[in-house]
Amino acid sequence: MPFSALPDDILLPILSDAFPTAADLTDWKRQLAVLSISQQVRQLMLPKIYCDVFIMSYFEDSLSNDNTVVKTNIKLAAATGNFHFARVLNIKAIYQLRQLVALESAINALTPHSGHLDHITELEVVLTYGNDCDYNAKNSIVLAEDSMVCNAERIVELVPNITSIFYYGFTRNHSTAPFYSTLISSRAGQLSRLTHHAPFDFPPFIVFSQITHLDIQLDVNNTDNLPRICPDTIQYLRIINLPTGYTWGLFGYNDVPGAMTLPRITEIDIQYSECPAIDNQVDFEAAGQCKIHTPRLHTLELYGRVRLPLLRSIVLPKLMESINIETYAGVIL
Repeated sequence: MPFSALPDDILLPILSDAFPTAADLTDWKRQLAVLSISQQVRQLMLPKIYCDVFIMSYFEDSLSNDNTVVKTNIKLAAATGNFHFARVLNIKAIYQLRQLVALESAINALTPHSGHLDHITELEVVLTYGNDCDYNAKNSIVLAEDSMVCNAERIVELVPNITSIFYYGFTRNHSTAPFYSTLISSRAGQLSRLTHHAPFDFPPFIVFSQITHLDIQLDVNNTDNLPRICPDTIQYLRIINLPTGYTWGLFGYNDVPGAMTLPRITEIDIQYSECPAIDNQVDFEAAGQCKIHTPRLHTLELYGRVRLPLLRSIVLPKLMESINIETYAGVIL
């Protein structure tokens, strides 16, 4: 059978295996080569090629610090009239503290095309530092914090319909925290999905009222900025370093309620941590009387500082796919 005779349901998996991620199609020469195979391949691959609008901004080792390299497929998408396929904005920026212009350069590339970004609903941000020797450059850090707020405001303005954010901040100082704080504060009420893996905290008083999928890492050393979520919307919940005593506060309760229901939750994966500032305010024996109803739950995984009264309070459905409870050795339940 000739290649051109293959039906779409067979051809699409073959092409997807050949180019499993958007990163495999970031080179414009490869894009054009794929789109030139046939009209059938072009129709199948156009949405895949232009779904992910990527901006990678970094410093080339072979260049001086005055030169920032920005790789993007924005111009090609605009030139070919395929911006309507864009659904994901992917920004990766590697910083040096003496000259934090990478993210600004990336956003500048978006600005001329602001009218074509309404279909983008997902934002993935990876922020790293490329030079360990500059971590103590305090003046540069202050300048970075000022510009980070502005950069976040510009992203929200350029891409107004974001409902999913995947944020990875691999850095050992907090100079990018204002960027994240501003970004999350502006979209908290509209977000349905959030993945947050970064070594700094949430902005204060954050309530995720529409969240369905939450995958976050908390800092138990800072209990002032713990987020809250709506119990009626959450479906997937994964939290690292959740203070045990904040189990009920997470769902908006100032005090342990008599009962609460998580009507749509299907998966729970929580690593509990000890936090005396919060745990000492909770009567766990009394809290065990609170019944937490989970009628659709099929996977429950709890680790770390798991309290026995908390386990007793969870009302599980009759049919479960997986239950895994692991606690630290020596912990008194």
